[in-house]
Amino acid sequence: MAAAAVRALVAAHPGGDRPAGISLTDLVDRVLPSVAPGAYLHSALAALEALAALGPAVFTPAQLRRVQAVADGERRIVGSGSHTEIIHNDEKVRAAARRVLADLTH
Repeated sequence: MAAAAVRALVAAHPGGDRPAGISLTDLVDRVLPSVAPGAYLHSALAALEALAALGPAVFTPAQLRRVQAVADGERRIVGSGSHTEIIHNDEKVRAAARRVLADLTH
């Protein structure tokens, strides 16, 4: 839900640094929990899309490290499904996180 709200705010206020009175950096903090361990595949992918839409300038170093941990960490992110599904879906999330991280750091 947070990811969809963030994307809507960014779309409704293009170029704005405080859509609906919330800083873009704070919006990152509201989306990041959707890619924490135990996440659902579709929620995590939507959150990564929302993070990419916010752009690199709004991320703090700590927030970028959290995205890096999703991309390269050893802990599983996806927390539901069969063992095989979890592994497969976790790799999808990590690949998406690596793409987002590359966009945010270049």
